[in-house]
Amino acid sequence: MGALKVRFPNVPERLSGLGDLAYNLWWSRRPAARMLFKMLSRSEWKDSVHNPVKMLRELPAEILESAANDQEYLHHCNVALARFRKEEDVPIDSITNGVPHLSILDGWWIEGSNGKNGWAFSEEGDDGRDASAICDILEQKVIPLYYKVEDDGIPHGWVSVMKEAIKNTAPFFSASRMVKEYVSKFYRSAMQSAYD
Repeated sequence: MGALKVRFPNVPERLSGLGDLAYNLWWSRRPAARMLFKMLSRSEWKDSVHNPVKMLRELPAEILESAANDQEYLHHCNVALARFRKEEDVPIDSITNGVPHLSILDGWWIEGSNGKNGWAFSEEGDDGRDASAICDILEQKVIPLYYKVEDDGIPHGWVSVMKEAIKNTAPFFSASRMVKEYVSKFYRSAMQSAYD
């Protein structure tokens, strides 16, 4: 909480996750996360040109305290922050370095999975079914592919998945693509609205 208090002195401890979220561009891709900032104050959100760091620094303590005591806001906040933390734990850079991914179709993997760069299943929400799906995929697909070594000593099938992970993930989940997308989707319209 110490670093948060320095950056955002008005943010109550119950809302401390907003500080982490503000510094991670994950919020810009998730409507529920953007709504957390907008719900605090639509006018302040607009005045900050949709910059959550600026907004949290300038928002009056009374507004933040009110949100920290609003059960509906806290529910939305907890749901969005749980998803943020869950997705934050998945290192996208590992797949761009050729590490195949096995996960539920959630977060970035919805966009990143193409059926050839890793394995996906969609049993989200039920730990038992998730565990069963993971075991099935590991036993039937991942492990056999990994250990299927050709006469030349190379597991060509596994290498194909690795190459596909690099080829079809790195260009789409890169800082370059992200900046272009943010400029076209957010910054241009923010600049335009500032002059209107």
